[in-house]
Formats: sequence, C-alpha cells, structure tokens
Amino acid sequence: MTTNVSIISFSLDESLTNMISQTLDCENKEMFITNFQLYLMYGNDLTKFVVDLDIIWEWLGFTRIDNVKRLLSRNFSENEDYKVLLLREDKPLGGRPKEKIMMNVETFKALCMMSNTPKGKQTRRYYSKMESIFFKYIEDKHQTTLQALETEKKKIECDLKRQKEVDIQAKLIEKHKNTPLVYILKVQEADDHNFIIKIGETDDINQRVISHRQEYNECVLIDVFPCARPHAFEQFILKHKQISEHRVTATETIRISPKFSYDALIKIIKKNINNFNGLSPTERLEIEKIKYRTKLLETIQGSTDDFVKKQLIDLLSKETFVHETTESESDDEEICKFRQRCVYQYDPSDLTKPINVFNSLRQAARSLKNAQFHDYHIRNASNKNTIFANFRWYYTDGEDVSLPSTLPLTQEDNEPSRNTGLIAQVDKDKTHIINVFASQRDAEKETNVHNCQISMGVTTGTLKNGYYWMMYDTCTDDLKQSFKGSLPEPKRMMTCSKNVQRIDPITNKVLETYHCIQDICNQYKCCHKSINKASKSGDVFKGYKWNIVAV
Repeated sequence: MTTNVSIISFSLDESLTNMISQTLDCENKEMFITNFQLYLMYGNDLTKFVVDLDIIWEWLGFTRIDNVKRLLSRNFSENEDYKVLLLREDKPLGGRPKEKIMMNVETFKALCMMSNTPKGKQTRRYYSKMESIFFKYIEDKHQTTLQALETEKKKIECDLKRQKEVDIQAKLIEKHKNTPLVYILKVQEADDHNFIIKIGETDDINQRVISHRQEYNECVLIDVFPCARPHAFEQFILKHKQISEHRVTATETIRISPKFSYDALIKIIKKNINNFNGLSPTERLEIEKIKYRTKLLETIQGSTDDFVKKQLIDLLSKETFVHETTESESDDEEICKFRQRCVYQYDPSDLTKPINVFNSLRQAARSLKNAQFHDYHIRNASNKNTIFANFRWYYTDGEDVSLPSTLPLTQEDNEPSRNTGLIAQVDKDKTHIINVFASQRDAEKETNVHNCQISMGVTTGTLKNGYYWMMYDTCTDDLKQSFKGSLPEPKRMMTCSKNVQRIDPITNKVLETYHCIQDICNQYKCCHKSINKASKSGDVFKGYKWNIVAV
C-alpha cells in the first residue's frame, strides 16, 4: 500500500507532521500511515476483529501459517484478542469446516512486534522511533505552553502597570490642572530600568498631555512638581550637569537607565525645587547678612569688655560676612541664571499696570492660543514698543527685573513689507548699468556670481567679480537713464521662502501646505532639522511624508 503522508496531515498538529516527515524513512512512513488509517477507521475499539490472519501472515515474513497460529495462541487470548471463525462450505464429500482467524487492531500490532522476522524487527524499530517522536513532541508542546503562559503573564502585568500609570496620571491632572508646574512624561519604555522621559513646564497640564499624545505613541504623565517659576526650573533641570549628559537629543528628553536612574533625577529635582519656589540665592544671602549684623549688634550691646566691643564694631563697619557654601547651595550659581526672566502683558490703554505675568516668552506665546504666534513676535514687540496680538509687552532677561512706572509710548509698526528690490549690475567705472534683475537669486542664475558676493557688493559698495552691485532704486538718474533694456517686475519676499507640504504616505496626496516650517514645529512639537531630514529622505515622520518647496 502506497500513501502520501500529506493526505493525513490535516488531522495532525503541524509540528508533529513535520517531526514524522523528517524522522521516519519511507518504509516507516508507510507503516505509520497504515496504522493511522486503522486508527481513524476503528479507533481503540477492542471488540472489532478486523485483521485477517490469512492476509497478513506472509506479509509478516512467515513461511507457514502454523507458526503464526502457535505464536498467537501462546501469547493472546481467544475471544478477547482474536476470534476463530468456522466457515461452512458446500463439500460433496463432507469434512471439517474452514477456519478463519480475525484479530483486533491492538493484537495485530503486538503480533507484529513479537514476530522474529525482518518485518517484526522493522516494526519494533518503528515503535521505538515513534516513542522518541512522541516524547520530543510533548516536550516541545510543554515549552510552547510555558512560553505562551509567560507571554500572557507579562502582558497582564504590563496592562496592570499601564492602568496604574493611567490612574496616577488622571489624579495628577485633576489635582494640578491649573497649577504652574514642571512635569515628567514617560514617552518610550523598554523595561522598568530603561525608558525615555520628557521634562517640560506648563500651567495647563491637561492640554499639554493632550498635545504630547499627537507626538509620542507612548505618553503617560508620571510626576509633577508645582513651583513658582516653572520655566526657570525646567531650564535648570535640563542644563544641570548630571542630567544634561543623558539627554537623548537637543530636545527635552532624558534617557533613564542603570547609569542614570529615575531616583537620581528625582533627588536632584527635590533638592533644588525650593530655590524656585521662594527667595533667590542672592535674596537669601542678604537675609543671612541681616541676621549676622543683628547678632553682632546684640553681642556688642551685651558686652562689658571695651576691647571686645571695639573689635566687634570694626567687624560690623566692614560688613564682613563669611558664608560657607553648603551642599544644598552647590547649584546656586546655575540657579541664578534662570530666575530673572519675566514677560509682562499690558492693556495698550493702560501702560502703568501689567494684566498678566509669564515666566517665559514661550509661556506668553502659548497663552495666546494661536499656533501662528511665536516667542520672537513678543520679544520684537517688547523691543520696538509696538502692539502684538492686541497687547503691549515688556520682557526682562537679566539681573534688573524692576518694572518702569509706565511703559514707553506705543510706536506704530511701520516696518515696510520686505521687498528684494531690483538689482542693478553696474560696470566698474560706474558709468552705465549693464543689466537689471528682479532679485539677487535671478542675478546669481544669469551671471554665475554667487548670491553671497552680490549681497556683499550691495551692502559694502565694493567691486565683486568685476562689477558693482546696487539696488536699482538707489542708483542716480544718470545711471538709470544709461540702461536701455526693460525693467523686470520686482519680486515680493515672503516671510518664509519655503512652503512645506504634508503628504499622505499611502496615497501621496498633498493634505495641507504650510507657509512656514515653524508652524509645523509648533503643531507637531518637533524641530526644523527633523522636517528637513524627512523631506530629503522621503521617510514618514509624525505619520506623514513632507516635501519642502522653494517659493
């Protein structure tokens, strides 16, 4: 009987089928298939006597059937393991009826193994190999089950841990939803000892968490630290010498690992947070001086020794003060750098009293709730005494944080729209104009003179590449009349010289066009470098492709 093992593979586990195919030779495979087919037909039913001895005795390798009958009668029980059937035939001369012996499947297998024939030897080897396959299969299944259980256990533990973190996050947001604070977000995790955190500051923690979810796949709030000057404290933490060594990139993310543990970070934060909640180090030092002078005065008043009094009075007059730096004040020099920074917001109709105070330009810009408004807009408005976003602004960034009694008068923002202007290419004698270009870029393309050289020539009024370069509007009337050609249309300079397209990575359809990279940086909380890199490589960034197009 010839049968392909593939016809029964549907009834077996795939791994067991592979083991059988790889371990058994062709003869043993045929034996397995025969046994398997018998099992599928009769199972383990010992009451079904379906194997005819007359058919299998020669197949077993016996020369006489009598030898098989003796082996059967010595080792098996009639009517339990086999049955002897008497078949009556029509014989004219009479005689004994023909004897037919039928065995059940289990007896047939055992008889094969007892037979001292080549087929019996093959059967014994077959069952030995099948036993090895079975044990190997059981071991593999056991290991697979253990791995599945371990995976499921880790998943449950991870889900419980995640749920615990979500619960903690909800409590932190509810408790500190309108509090100025420094926050810590876990944004990427490998295991309990290796993960990446983001440190930031805000006075609306709920909105900040929502915003960060657009940027990070994994994002959970794990700690907050309310303080009076959150921006100053955030900058202090990020620039701290022990922390900055573990920054992932130029962003506000820190790598937590066995080299720098989360506990070490929290220790630094708790050690220094009071410096940003109360008085500055300089103010604390002044208080210490006052206490010192008071103590000296009390000692002078209570002393009866004139010499001691004189020494103490001399000491007091010199205002000598020795202050030993303690461990808790070791970061004071760094702290001082971040304390004196404030942004004051004024109603343009009343320049004597600020209506809001912010710890940073960034915080002030965020308060306007407009992605088009940036830090530098507020700084420029402060420097030029102009109105921005319907407010006047006063920005301090230094030791002097005192406010003037009133702000300077509001100036009109008369800065003209930027225009490249027409560029005139003038001969070295400055007697006539050779050509006029719509922009420095056009001049570069047509003359092969680098844009930087043209710009320097315009600025300094010196020869560059054998020519003078001048703004056409500043040329004398004689020079203008010397030009016989037609003037090109001047080009308007955009506030940003590049547009950025946000593209669907699957359909390659342009979803949105931004006129400034900074708008993307604000919306997706990333840097210019990342957008430029994604545009050049064509890689997906923040879920989209990006294409920078020169205007």
